[in-house]
Amino acid sequence: MGQREAEASRILRELRAGHGALRRRDLHLGRTGQRALADLLTTGDALRTGSAIHLPDASRSIVVSRSLGGVLTAESALEHYRLPLARRPRSLHVAVPARTGVIRAPGGVIVHREAHLDRVDPFEMPVAPPELVLARMLRCSPEVDAVAALDAALREGLVLLGDVHELLGGDGHQAAVARRRAGRANPRARSLIESRLRIELEDAGHRVDVGVIVHGVGEVDQLVDRRLFVETDGFAYHSSREALSRDRERDQRMISMGLPVVRLTYEDVMQGRGVTIVEAALRGLDRAPAPLRVDPDPSIGAPRLMW
Repeated sequence: MGQREAEASRILRELRAGHGALRRRDLHLGRTGQRALADLLTTGDALRTGSAIHLPDASRSIVVSRSLGGVLTAESALEHYRLPLARRPRSLHVAVPARTGVIRAPGGVIVHREAHLDRVDPFEMPVAPPELVLARMLRCSPEVDAVAALDAALREGLVLLGDVHELLGGDGHQAAVARRRAGRANPRARSLIESRLRIELEDAGHRVDVGVIVHGVGEVDQLVDRRLFVETDGFAYHSSREALSRDRERDQRMISMGLPVVRLTYEDVMQGRGVTIVEAALRGLDRAPAPLRVDPDPSIGAPRLMW
């Protein structure tokens, strides 16, 4: 193998080590390396996007991050940390060190200058530390999405709340708003829909206790206004008859104890119906007479509940 072929092999190895993309300057090319890179670009074994050299199958998010000398942040980094994401972000969020010079970002890319971001290692996965990701979301993202992501990160032990707060000090951009949002986090929430429903109920003026232990039942998702229990069913709800049977048994046990419970689906919460359903159930608790009055209805030959 000649020097040129050996240099081409080295370039491809380093691109793979860099998760598919590197800035051209991080390849440290001499004259032979420059010729080898030209060969790779000609054959299509490597591509150039901005200042990044990348493999053909490299993800766009990594290519753009490398080209800008930054790392993924905010919603664009949640998948990497396996944190809940209500919807795929329309824009790509990239963080760069605050002292980075002029940046010409491509369309659909939002660049965040971060004072707490040090030099980016070209061979590390281009994703910001989780504390920085969440601090950025608390400043810039919709409140429900930011708090839900922080709930999950705290629950999984990915971050400490104090570490996130340290990045929100001072009176910088949206710092006060971000600190208030961080104060709403609750690591007892076990899913995206639990977090989302809690935040929306609190915004509507309700008191919400999370992860309430009920003797003989176990942990119940939420207790609203100390009157109504709420259970939320995840995206894969009713994937088996056993799951459906367990949920019904829990509900029956609570009703037998005189504890009212309402169960919401994933769609109920994510499509914005959760608060409406819970508030209707609360009004029903106020309105229902005890005992209920039932009179015969001769038109259908059956008993009818009278209101």
